[in-house]
Amino acid sequence: MPLMPLIVAIGYAIALFAFASWANRADNQRMKRVLRPSAYALAIAVYCTSWTYYGAVGSAVSDGWSYPAIYLGPILVFVFALPFLRRMVDAVKADGANSISDFIGGRFGSSGGVAALVTILALCGTIPYIALQLRSLSTTFALISGQGASDLTMAVAAIGLALFAMVYGTRHYHAASRNDAVLFAVGFESFLKLAALLSVAAMAALLLFRLDAAAITTASTAFAANFAPDTISADFFIITLLSMSAIITLPRQFYVTVIEAQSSEDVARARWPFVAYLLLMMLVVLPISVAGLALLPDGTRPDVFVLQLPLEQGMGALALFVFLGGFSAATAMVLVETIALATMMSNDLIAPRLLTNPHLAKERNLGDTLLFVRRGSIAFIMLAALIWAIGMRDNQGLASIGLIAFAAMAQFAPVLIMAVMGGDRDSMAAKVSLSVGLIVWIYTLALPQIMPLNWLAALDGTAIDPNGLLGIDGLSPISHGTLWSLGANLLAFIIVTMRRVQPSAFPALLRDSRM
Repeated sequence: MPLMPLIVAIGYAIALFAFASWANRADNQRMKRVLRPSAYALAIAVYCTSWTYYGAVGSAVSDGWSYPAIYLGPILVFVFALPFLRRMVDAVKADGANSISDFIGGRFGSSGGVAALVTILALCGTIPYIALQLRSLSTTFALISGQGASDLTMAVAAIGLALFAMVYGTRHYHAASRNDAVLFAVGFESFLKLAALLSVAAMAALLLFRLDAAAITTASTAFAANFAPDTISADFFIITLLSMSAIITLPRQFYVTVIEAQSSEDVARARWPFVAYLLLMMLVVLPISVAGLALLPDGTRPDVFVLQLPLEQGMGALALFVFLGGFSAATAMVLVETIALATMMSNDLIAPRLLTNPHLAKERNLGDTLLFVRRGSIAFIMLAALIWAIGMRDNQGLASIGLIAFAAMAQFAPVLIMAVMGGDRDSMAAKVSLSVGLIVWIYTLALPQIMPLNWLAALDGTAIDPNGLLGIDGLSPISHGTLWSLGANLLAFIIVTMRRVQPSAFPALLRDSRM
């Protein structure tokens, strides 16, 4: 089968280019109007990357309650916070913002510094997340082809996705506005990955049906032990909080949910279809996990149960379909995230510096220059992700990297909520809080991922241990880092905001407190 996965991947890439070209044509507007609501709802499911496609089973088998938390957060937001989502879309459309950084910066006194900090946080958190998708492509391609994992696979995927993003995501300088090619392509990819997971779940259920009762009981008991009530820890609540934040703060989610929306009615119509999609993604994990525990050899990584099951059963065609679903999950995330990040990077980090040049600002081809900058940003992001992917430790789990990215995006969730809800927004407080959050996030969550293990061991138990600051331990690294970074972020915002309280107000406050 060595050549078949390559042929399938290339064929799929060609089909995706053709589909995006169809969506860009002006002579099929009637059909696009009919299909657009479904495409929009499916496109929001770009939230489900290769991390959830493969890693959800890994989390369910290894960590138990961490797995439903990833889905529970977005479900809670779409079920109970629809008025907020609608208000966010309306506010962004009213402001004419083209990215999450543009919107937050605009609402905090049109502050370029706030927008730049949001962009830097997004880059720091998302580049490793994109690297995870490239690594996933390489690992699964190696598994299904029987070849060793190769950096060349990641490089080819990175180049192809960068070209797609440049061709269809930056056709014109104003490409940050709604883009039918991207919306329909990502919607199709969401449909494909769900169909693939449903297929392997059906196969897993059939295999379980044929097993003897003792084998099923053993596997089910081992799986259910992960979900005993007494195993619920702080991680469940922290990850739920992070996933609630991620569904509105991840650049790709903001791009698809808000920028691609024609109005807030789009979000209202997509609400229940998206919730149903996530529930299906949760449910398929159950038979796949139990079947994997019952049928796969001991020592098989849970992260690859989804693909390993059909391979072990000799179902080559289904394995190819599953591989294609994972390929789709990874490429959709990389495509939309790269376009969104490139828009933020070019608009909020590079363009403001270019426009300080009076000669350039007056040039008629300024749009072409900025378009070149945006395409260069795509190339930079993809190259950085590729370098990160090549340098990743082999034993790093999909879930840990994804959660670290979620924690980075959570740093600007408070200012996003304030931007949407209105009020007197303090740009200085936003800049200080985002800076503090970024620094603490880097130290407690990002550095331990790349720091030599002997360095980490030397810091263990000290006051500056990144996994136990000031001797506070007993939490998992993700819970510890999230609480420290987000807590420091919010504390900094409150302290800086208090500078605006007039000293003359304190006597009145004290008088009121005594009454």
